[in-house]
Amino acid sequence: MPGSLARFKPPRQHMPWLDALIEAFQSTPDAPSEPVARLKDPWPGDAGRAEVLIQQEAELMAALDPDPHDPELARDHVRRGRAQSFTWLRDLRSAGGDAARRAARRGVTTWIETNRRSDPIGWRPDIVGQRLSAWMGAYEFYAASAGPAFRAEVMEQTAVQVAWLRRRIDLAPPGPGRFAALAGLAAGAAAIGGSEAILTEVDRALVRAIRKELAPDGGLIGAAPLTQLDALMRLLDLRAAFAAVGRPPPEASSDAASAMAAPLAALRFGDGGLGVFSGGEGDPWTIDLALAASGWRGRAPLDLPQAGFARAVAGRSTLLTCAGPGAFEFGHGGDRLVTSTGANSDAPPARFEAPGISHFSAPCFAGGRMAAGAAVERDADGGATLLTLANTWSRPQAEWRRRLYLAADGHDLRGEDCAVGPAGQAMVVAFHLHPSADAIQLDDGGVLVRAHSGQGWRFRADRPARLAAEPYRGRPGAAAAALRIEAPAAFDGEGKLLLRWAFRMERAI
Repeated sequence: MPGSLARFKPPRQHMPWLDALIEAFQSTPDAPSEPVARLKDPWPGDAGRAEVLIQQEAELMAALDPDPHDPELARDHVRRGRAQSFTWLRDLRSAGGDAARRAARRGVTTWIETNRRSDPIGWRPDIVGQRLSAWMGAYEFYAASAGPAFRAEVMEQTAVQVAWLRRRIDLAPPGPGRFAALAGLAAGAAAIGGSEAILTEVDRALVRAIRKELAPDGGLIGAAPLTQLDALMRLLDLRAAFAAVGRPPPEASSDAASAMAAPLAALRFGDGGLGVFSGGEGDPWTIDLALAASGWRGRAPLDLPQAGFARAVAGRSTLLTCAGPGAFEFGHGGDRLVTSTGANSDAPPARFEAPGISHFSAPCFAGGRMAAGAAVERDADGGATLLTLANTWSRPQAEWRRRLYLAADGHDLRGEDCAVGPAGQAMVVAFHLHPSADAIQLDDGGVLVRAHSGQGWRFRADRPARLAAEPYRGRPGAAAAALRIEAPAAFDGEGKLLLRWAFRMERAI
């Protein structure tokens, strides 16, 4: 009976005012004047981004405010979350120097002085976890040489956040957020000392998170490649926190790290970065470090059925597909050609939306809604590969099948989009070009694409295509200028559609 009654129990509602009231009666935990265990963030930063941070420090400080005056910033939870996670400390550390160190201290001080525990962004469990990892991982850079008052304040706030996060660790959002919260709790506990009980709780919670979040193929359920990388990095951070206090890493973490590394190895292009899809390229050096630290050894898989990805390799060409949206990305050697628009940006995604255009290199209906995607089917013969993707749309009612053929030499990628749907329905099949590539419209309705290396690729379809400018959001910071190829199409009077297209390498004369 208790189990039956539990089904009728209303879910707990999030009430910030109640959380704030509860926190008001929590005593301030004891904190050491210096970290008991010294942690070091192993991940590389970007000195170029650091220079931008220093030059635009006012914008960073505004994003740290729990109640921004700018209405657009107040609505931009992604940008505010990124600022309050303090992951940008590794960029400042990478740049080094007094200017970067002072900017780091001002950021930490600003957050401490203005934070409110009722702020739903700054006090989201995964953001708190990232902040704890960042503060302790970069402590030697920004705090070790500061005055005793600043160091004491940092450690007191660390103890407060550890106690707060410990009470809410089960409320961390699914996916990489769970790993971020657990890694931060472990890092903070190691830094303030007396961590045995907390680390035992982290160990148990990690087992639950792995069981719930990780698919049999090692993919994080519903995650983009960059999100997969972030989760693996957090898992490795957690292991490092255990090691810092002389405690063996959680038993489940070793197998999980190796399993999570396999999809990353499969989803890389020749330039060392990741397929973008709904995330970003990632930093090749960081990916190398994560793969090495994971202990993974073996060949990268071709198919990731639970994660929804598949790849084909021929010659120097790499073709990556994502089953859900029926999307693909394509590159040759160090050149990226076809990509997705990505998600990383300091501006709201709504600013970049184009009606009737998919964020992926995939078909799209204006105002449409996709219902389901089937697993990618594979056929191979003599080094050539045929991948078939299929999905169903619920608005409008349509069945779509995309076949992608990569020739054995990797110089010829052909596609066929075949669909059944509402008669007369118009739509667009988009091919997003990487910003490192340029393109010109040809008189015959084709497009000549010139990759970063100078190699030419000719796009042709069985109907005239057109070029359009768009921003690319696959790298952190401001969006880059890019182009997309649009192939307009429509269902005929019988509700059928067939579009054939190809990218072929131009031969040197």
